[in-house]
Amino acid sequence: MAVSAKGLIRPLAVVLGLAAFGLGTLGIFVPLLPTAPLYLLAAACLARGSARFHRWFLSTKLYRNHLEAFAASRSMTMRAKLAICVPVTAMLAVAFGLAPNWPIRAVIALVALAKWYYFLARIKTIPASRVAARGGGGGRAVAKVGPPAGGRRRRRARGRRLAWARAGAAPGEAPGARPRDSSAPAFPGSGI
Repeated sequence: MAVSAKGLIRPLAVVLGLAAFGLGTLGIFVPLLPTAPLYLLAAACLARGSARFHRWFLSTKLYRNHLEAFAASRSMTMRAKLAICVPVTAMLAVAFGLAPNWPIRAVIALVALAKWYYFLARIKTIPASRVAARGGGGGRAVAKVGPPAGGRRRRRARGRRLAWARAGAAPGEAPGARPRDSSAPAFPGSGI
């Protein structure tokens, strides 16, 4: 029984996607492994290999925190850029200090400079106020903005209370309605 090339591509794509996901996750902690490109590779491979694995990957907190906002707009806030570059530069500085000779130190310095150049010059910087409230997760790549939960509802209720107070109506009555006779029962036929 012969196995077709298409039959092999999907499982290989899933394996490659999961491997890229694992290496990208390791890249969060190891400065020379790039997280975002490996997550992009994982997304592409898993989309090609399995819809179920692709949906799972897009729903992970790691993807939402590290790649979702960047994948959506190809831009980052300055805070997100610094949150990535400063710790990596600190780790590279330690490696620079421990390097045994100058050629290795030169390579480490070039890696650090290339990283700063890429993040500051090649990735568009957007202000945190322009980042959408649902632009990505709550991680370092996204700044959430917008009114607090229920803010719009509170403002409307406050506006109605002010309108009632100006019109002399009680809350629940329409502004401008005639005041109710206090001797008449509140609920007709009930005597109350």
